Amino acid sequence: MTILSELTAPSPTPAGFWEFWLTLAFLAGVAVNVVTLIVLLSGRKERREISWALEPPPNKDFEAHKAAFEAQREHCASRNSQIFKSIETTNARIDAAIKETQRHLEGKIDETRERIEDRMDTRFCELAKSDNEGRDKMQHRLDQLTLAVGRICGRLNIRPGEPEI
Repeated sequence: MTILSELTAPSPTPAGFWEFWLTLAFLAGVAVNVVTLIVLLSGRKERREISWALEPPPNKDFEAHKAAFEAQREHCASRNSQIFKSIETTNARIDAAIKETQRHLEGKIDETRERIEDRMDTRFCELAKSDNEGRDKMQHRLDQLTLAVGRICGRLNIRPGEPEI
């Protein structure tokens, strides 16, 4: 019993502590194995059986439940049918509205395109006209400048194309 005396000593050693717990665990393991052997070798067998006894509910309760279920199923089926018809009707109205809107927008797009083309044609005509007028004014001004330069060259006796002195 040196293990117990070491544990009760004022300052037990760690080795004594571990020896105590290992010895205790070993003895517990041996006791469990002995009990298991006794139970297995005793020859006593427990008989375990599982049986499923299906007892149908009373017939009138079952029939009442079945009738209520069928009525509820019929109600749900008719309600679903109504909902599907409503959805189909709504989809048809939405498709018709989309097609009408599309036709309307296509007409508006055509009108807008025609107005833009007309405005562009008018603007291009105005630009071409102003371009021609501007070109004519510039040509007239260049003709006047050419005459003036010619007069100046004639007064100075400089011929066009000669180097200046």
